[in-house]
Amino acid sequence: MLFLCHVHLLNKNERVASRRALRTLSETARRLRLVSYSVWAQLLGAHYAREEKDTQQALKATSHALALVEGSSPWYPSRAGVRGGGFFDLQALYEVVVEMEVAEGGETRAFRIAERSKASLMKSRLAHELSLMDFPYDQDAGALKLCQAQLSQEYTKLLMPGPPGAVARILQNIELSESSRVLLMERLKNSTSPLGKVYSLSVPEPDELKRLLESNKTVFSYFTGRLGLYVWVVSGKKIRFKELPMTKQEVNRLTDAYRGALMSGDRAAADELAQKAYDAFLKPVIHFVDGDSIGLSLHGPLCRVPFASLRYAGSYLVDGFTIFYLPHAGMVKPSPRPADAVHLKQTLIISDPRCADPSRPAPYNAKELAAVKKIFPKYDELHFTELPTGRKPSGVYDVLHWSLYDCPGGDAIDDSYAPGQSSKRRDSCPRAEDLFELSLSAKTAFLSSCRPARSSSGKSGLSALTGVWLYAISPFVVTQLWEVPDTTRGVFIKLYYESLKKSGDTVYSLTVAQNEMIQAGYGPSDWAAFVVSGRY
Repeated sequence: MLFLCHVHLLNKNERVASRRALRTLSETARRLRLVSYSVWAQLLGAHYAREEKDTQQALKATSHALALVEGSSPWYPSRAGVRGGGFFDLQALYEVVVEMEVAEGGETRAFRIAERSKASLMKSRLAHELSLMDFPYDQDAGALKLCQAQLSQEYTKLLMPGPPGAVARILQNIELSESSRVLLMERLKNSTSPLGKVYSLSVPEPDELKRLLESNKTVFSYFTGRLGLYVWVVSGKKIRFKELPMTKQEVNRLTDAYRGALMSGDRAAADELAQKAYDAFLKPVIHFVDGDSIGLSLHGPLCRVPFASLRYAGSYLVDGFTIFYLPHAGMVKPSPRPADAVHLKQTLIISDPRCADPSRPAPYNAKELAAVKKIFPKYDELHFTELPTGRKPSGVYDVLHWSLYDCPGGDAIDDSYAPGQSSKRRDSCPRAEDLFELSLSAKTAFLSSCRPARSSSGKSGLSALTGVWLYAISPFVVTQLWEVPDTTRGVFIKLYYESLKKSGDTVYSLTVAQNEMIQAGYGPSDWAAFVVSGRY
C-alpha cells in the first residue's frame, strides 16, 4: 500500500484512487501498530493537502507524524528490516513543523515545538546512554528497560511469517507491554530518582515560563530553520517574536568563523567577528531585554557561540549582563536564593594524574588545582583512574571540581551529537553510567579539561554527559568550549572560586571572573570559553 501511494504521487489525475490507498495504508498501520507506516501515511496526507493548498490540514498531518515519532523513538526497534520511529529524522520534522506554524501565524505554538525539539535532543541522548545501563540501583528503571526490550521483540515478530492467529497474539502482547510501559514511566516520573527527572523532561507553555522568570531575567530562545533564524524573547512582562533573515548555512558559516578566530587567539579577527555576530543574532532583539540577566536557549550551530564575548556598547556583552545557558526552556524552575557563603565548605576534587604530568606537551592542570585547593583548603580528592576499580565516591558537597584529560570538554550544549559516541569512556570522560553510580550531590560543579577537543565545529558527545550531570549531580555546571592554557585557566578559576566562595552564586561568579579577566587585559580566547548551563 505504501508503494501504491507513492506511485499515485506521480499521477495527479488519480487522486480518488490515491486517497483510497492512503486510507487503507493508514487504517492497516493503525490496526497492526506499525508506527513507521502510520508516519508515512500522515506525511503523504500532508503532501496531498499542500497540493490542494490546504495548509491547515498539511500542518495537522505533519504535526501528527511528529507526535508518532516522538512517542515511539525511545523504544521501537531500529535495526535493519524494522523501520520504526527511529527511522525518521525527528529534528527535520521539528524544523518543518516550526516553519509551518510560523507561516500560519502560530508563533506561540512554534515556540513550544522549538523547545520540544531541544528537550528531545537531550532526552534521546540520555535514553541512548541509559539503555546501556543495568540499573542495579533502580528497580523501576530496570523493569522499564526490560519492558521496552519486550516491546521491541514483539514488534519485530509482526514483520515475520507466523502461524494462523499469530498476529492477534502479538498485538495482545504489545497492548499488555505498552500498558506496563506507561505505568512504569509514570512511576518513574513521580519518583525522586534522578532517572525520574530525566524521563519527565517537559517544556512549559510560554505563559507559564513568563510566570517562572524573575523580574531581572530574560530568556532568548533561538531556533535555526532552513531559511530563517527564529527568536522568541520571553520575560516576566511579555513574549516577543522575531524572524531573522539568515539561512542555516549562513548561521553555520558565521559561527564557525567566529569560533575558529577565538580558538586561534587572533584577537583582532575575533573582535571583528564578534561585532558581526552581535549584529546578526542579538542587535535586532536586544531592545526586548528586561533586566540584567540573559538566559540563552540555543539550537543548531548557535550552541557553539560564546555569547558573553559578543561586542556590545563598546565592550563585551558580559560587561552589561550576566549570561546563563539553558539546554531547553523546561530547565526554568522556581529557584531558591543562592547559597550563603558560609555554607560553601565541602569540596570534592576529581582529577587525572596525566593532566599534571609536566613531561606532556599539552597544557596540564597543576595551576588550576593549586588555585582550587588554596581557596578551599578542606577538600576531598579522588583520582579518576581509581573509579574503574570500584571506588565510587558518594556524599553531598557544595563544590565539585572535575579535571578531565583529553576529553571533549566543551560543547556541553551542542546538539551535534552522534549516538553512541559518549557511551564509550575516552580517557577521563565519564559515562552516564559513571555519574549515576557515583551517588554524588553538589550545589555547583566545574568540568575543566586540560585537553578538550580542538575541532572548530565543536561536534562531540558531551551534551549527553552534561544533561545527565544536571539531573543526577548538580543544578549548575561550568564547562569550557575550547582549550585554554593551564596558566590562564588557573587565573580564571582562581577568580571564579574567590567570587563563588563569597556569593554562592554560580552565574554571578562566572560573570565576575570574566569581567576581571577583561580588566586585566586578557582577550576573549582566555575567558569566553567558560559557560554555565543549569536548571534555573
